[in-house]
Amino acid sequence: MGKFMLKTAMVGMLLFLGVLAGMQMAGSGMKSLQGYDDPDLKSAFTVKAGENKEVEASILGQSVSSHDFEKKKEQLESMDAFNPLSEAAKGLAASIEALFGKVISYFKNAQ
Repeated sequence: MGKFMLKTAMVGMLLFLGVLAGMQMAGSGMKSLQGYDDPDLKSAFTVKAGENKEVEASILGQSVSSHDFEKKKEQLESMDAFNPLSEAAKGLAASIEALFGKVISYFKNAQ
């Protein structure tokens, strides 16, 4: 009986150590997959202070200035985008509002 308990404990200890080693390998694999250990990996957004208190920003390696943001803002303001889902929702809301208005006025006049 003692030999069986010793063998069972040894097998259990071996399996436990195998699980710990697997967790360690999985953790290091996830870190390398996410790119933490990659020296060539550059950040997606960088900000540098330039001369005369100017701020230089780059997004995905392309430099961006405040003039670019102003152009984009003007472009977005000039675009008159049509969103069919928004228009459909507005129409549905208006019809439901009219329906409930008629139901309420019917019950109000019935009394």
